[in-house]
Amino acid sequence: MLRFLFLTILLNSVSIIFLKADDVVNTNFFPGIRVSKELNKNLDFTFRFRSLQSISEHKKTESNFDYRLIYNDFFGSVNYNFTENLNFTIGLTYRPVHKSENLIFPTKSIGYSHKSGKLEFQHRLKADYFFTGKLKNDLNRFRYRFRISYPFSQNTEINSPDLIIILEPMYYWNRKASFFIENRFFTGVSYRINPNHNIFSGVEYRSRFDENSIFFNNRLFLIFQWQINF
Repeated sequence: MLRFLFLTILLNSVSIIFLKADDVVNTNFFPGIRVSKELNKNLDFTFRFRSLQSISEHKKTESNFDYRLIYNDFFGSVNYNFTENLNFTIGLTYRPVHKSENLIFPTKSIGYSHKSGKLEFQHRLKADYFFTGKLKNDLNRFRYRFRISYPFSQNTEINSPDLIIILEPMYYWNRKASFFIENRFFTGVSYRINPNHNIFSGVEYRSRFDENSIFFNNRLFLIFQWQINF
């Protein structure tokens, strides 16, 4: 496992350092808030708002796919926990883009978690369908997220910081048979203030390339999220 973590960090570091001359490089601030309400033992509802703000951009080429530098996401989901370790989620995201075109995408995911000592491992398979109202712009996305968390404190209920590492490859395709692949790598800290409030913050690096493997879009996200649980 340590070898896997080292290799993941190394590959992403190399990707960031050796950027091609025709790359697109964005730096973004991505604050958000997430509110969860437990409806019963197995069912809970989550609402999340995120706002992407561009800090800087370096761009020398164009792509068939559009990269929004500023947008707001409104996301609601219902989560069903089959067991303590297995859950299913169905949700809907609304992203107002401009007056003539808004982005709506339903999502479905299944997650599984397990522990080894103090380490917690989470696996999530998720499918998204981006609907714009124009068929030629519709987009499908399939993604797998692997998350590792390590608590620094024995008391995980209050004043508890956790180290978080996330690796998430994604595959996109549309009706024109065009596709691209995106890789996301996140490292940061989750800090539990008390059982109901949590702060999630860190840096996420995203890289994309299309079916010809000639266009790269590299983005750096500064992420901050306040999480509230009822």
